[in-house]
Amino acid sequence: MRQVSKLAGWLVNGLAAFGVAAFGAAAVVTVADVVGRRFGYPIEGVVDLVQLFVVTGAWLTMPFAFFTAGHVSVDFLLSVMPGPLMIPLKVLAAVGSFVLVALMLWQGYLTFETRTMFGDKSQ
Repeated sequence: MRQVSKLAGWLVNGLAAFGVAAFGAAAVVTVADVVGRRFGYPIEGVVDLVQLFVVTGAWLTMPFAFFTAGHVSVDFLLSVMPGPLMIPLKVLAAVGSFVLVALMLWQGYLTFETRTMFGDKSQ
């Protein structure tokens, strides 16, 4: 079990590093577009690129927040609960979080398919 936790820690930290890199890429693309506009070379689709990088960064860093318990939580139940009951509750919260994120990803994909089917374009 300790090996699984250690492996999960490595995976979550790696995903968070890619997420931070995505946030950095959003900043770099924004700055490059501002500078490029000054010289007549704007970046095509900069709004879409920045939105993609920001959303990707958020998705990749979310597991880190949950894994390190750095997210906003309500501790008044956990502080009075006996230790053995806390573990199943934390597992249930983790599974619930995973299901919620999976549903959000699925709905995002369905929206993507619909937009693609109708040929919608963004700015």
